[in-house]
Amino acid sequence: MAEELKRAEELKQAEELMEQAARAGDIDAFYKVLEREPLILKEIEEKEFVETPLHAAASAGRTNFAIEMLSLRPSFGRKLDPRGYTPLDLALREGRRDTVKQLIRFDPKLIQVRSRERKTPLHYVTEINDGDLLSEFLIACPTAIKEVNIQGETAVHLAVRNGRIQAFKVLIGWIHRTDNREILDWKDNSGSTVLHIAAQTGLVEVVKYLTKERVDLDVRNPENKTALDIAADGIADDPQNHSALSADSNKAYVQVQKILHRVGAMYSSELPKSITMVDVLTVPYKNGRIQKKAKRAVDSRKGLTEDMRNAYLVVTVLIVTASFQGVLSPPGGGWQSDEKDNNSNKNNTALVLPPPPSITTMKYSESSIQKANAPAPPSNLKKFLEGAISKESLFYPFLIVNSVTFAFSAALTYMLLPFHGHDTVLLFVSLMFLMGAYSMSVTLIAPPNSHWIITTGCTYAALLIFHGVFGYTRLTPEVAATKWIPIASVRKFTRRLFATDLFHYRLEKRVRLGKYMT
Repeated sequence: MAEELKRAEELKQAEELMEQAARAGDIDAFYKVLEREPLILKEIEEKEFVETPLHAAASAGRTNFAIEMLSLRPSFGRKLDPRGYTPLDLALREGRRDTVKQLIRFDPKLIQVRSRERKTPLHYVTEINDGDLLSEFLIACPTAIKEVNIQGETAVHLAVRNGRIQAFKVLIGWIHRTDNREILDWKDNSGSTVLHIAAQTGLVEVVKYLTKERVDLDVRNPENKTALDIAADGIADDPQNHSALSADSNKAYVQVQKILHRVGAMYSSELPKSITMVDVLTVPYKNGRIQKKAKRAVDSRKGLTEDMRNAYLVVTVLIVTASFQGVLSPPGGGWQSDEKDNNSNKNNTALVLPPPPSITTMKYSESSIQKANAPAPPSNLKKFLEGAISKESLFYPFLIVNSVTFAFSAALTYMLLPFHGHDTVLLFVSLMFLMGAYSMSVTLIAPPNSHWIITTGCTYAALLIFHGVFGYTRLTPEVAATKWIPIASVRKFTRRLFATDLFHYRLEKRVRLGKYMT
């Protein structure tokens, strides 16, 4: 018993000496203690909540000592002291910026370590509105932006709730550039999105940013209120009976209300009755169209590996190339029609079966058409012409099949590419111009007197197929009904019309994602 007490006293003294060395940043003194007690770091590590030498060094801003300790025991960086803080938390709270930067440089994952109330260092720098450290944290550990605290709040929730505008701008810039806009629609434990909080606090600038990021404008909180309802509730009934501060607050709520009206937001009373996950799962085939649409949207993103996607892209591009080449060089070739046709359509090369060499040989120039002396027609001319007419008639089904193939291949090419906003829209425009070039090619090679009918029919059929496949896979209800309509009144009417379908579509997507999480 006496030996155990003596041993405990020795360990306590060694820990005190080590703490003193850590606070002084004396690495030599630390190793002297380690020579006396080689197992002391292991014993400290086995404790659940303990203030390690790394905590002491980080709190005192002893950067070199902290890095040395983190190299020896990386687990110390994730240890919580009895107050629930990590070494990085203490360095932040003590304002040791250099130490903080070196710690996250050595181990970026320290940014995601949760301390008391499940707060991460990213949450803390958001609350103190430190844009410099916030941007460094996001670059060092991009996934940290998805961490939530004990109240279900992301860093964006905290920035808006505490009125940290600079931090909010940094976060919104990061979200915009990394295509993580879904974070803006996440709800905290109280059921509020970032837009709800911005409307409640009257942050006009934040509301402007959020509407530009195309967040869900009409999501309801547990009180069955949309952001527009919350802004309306914030407006005082009689501003004259309130202080100047209250009057300014009313002006902010009025501005928020105007912004939301302008982008087509709706009151809860204007929205149809919302459906729940129970409604979706208990009646799984209530709306097969939306269910299939959600299934395709999720499977196209999660179901295809990168190698599979690349293989499909190679095949579709080859088909597009072959079908376009097919209309430029159709089976049977092309030849210039008679002089009458040339006078009426000088630049048109009609697709007909070329005659035998014994009939006529044509020599062309820009100014005239010179006919060489032709020998007598062959005895089987009638039979040959009948075959030519028969083969020429095959041009029409060939053109239709080729146009449909081209349209489907172009649509599949677009579908297989990842959706990246403006870049993908530019690709869509390029494919539309390619479709126009295809149409012009059909016009140039189609037989006279029928090329306009064929061109119009085939082109419109191809465009309809292309638009149909594109709209069915890319412009999901979530996008088509709310995002790209420029007129607010029309946008509001359309969203009201599709509100139930939109919500149903999102629920179906959540269900389908479960397939890839098992």
